[in-house]
Amino acid sequence: MPLKLSPRDTIIAIVALAAAIIVAVLFLGFRPKLTELSQVRAAQSMEEQKLEKNKNKLNQLDAIRSEAADIEAQRIALAQRMPLDAQIPSLIVDIQRLANEADLDLQSITIDDPSEQQGYSEIGMNFEAESSFYTVIDFLYRLEKMKREIVVDSLSIKTSTYPLLKTSIRAKTFVILSKPNQTGQISGGQAAGQTLSGNSAAAQ
Repeated sequence: MPLKLSPRDTIIAIVALAAAIIVAVLFLGFRPKLTELSQVRAAQSMEEQKLEKNKNKLNQLDAIRSEAADIEAQRIALAQRMPLDAQIPSLIVDIQRLANEADLDLQSITIDDPSEQQGYSEIGMNFEAESSFYTVIDFLYRLEKMKREIVVDSLSIKTSTYPLLKTSIRAKTFVILSKPNQTGQISGGQAAGQTLSGNSAAAQ
């Protein structure tokens, strides 16, 4: 006996069938899109990982550049404190300038011949001056703050016309030896081993 559906059941069946067809069409239509979307997300994730790696590399390069700049600054500072050649004329000019700034009457500068040590040379110096006690202290302070490395070995003070003192300062500076047995090879070192008056020292 054939099954007869009421009009209401027929409508419900037709609606259910239409809904099933629509769901099937949507599923079949969107499935490739879902796969494509998954692939896009995977590619995006890979690109984000690459971007993060590139950021890390960039940060490392920035750190290397910063470190290289610091090393170069230290190298320049060291080259100024202990140069590869004596640079006697400029050294004398700088010392005379410090004496003028401190209002020190620098009467003479004696520069010794270089004395070779292990990897460097010492150049002894002697300064003769006549000024007040506080002026001498000011000069020594400025001498200590020079970019060029200068070590004061001794200080001799004798009384003179008040408030002046006769002062003898024994000091030394240094030169890095770029080659073995470089002693005595001083760039512009015509002043080594000579005694220069305050005025002639400034002229040098």
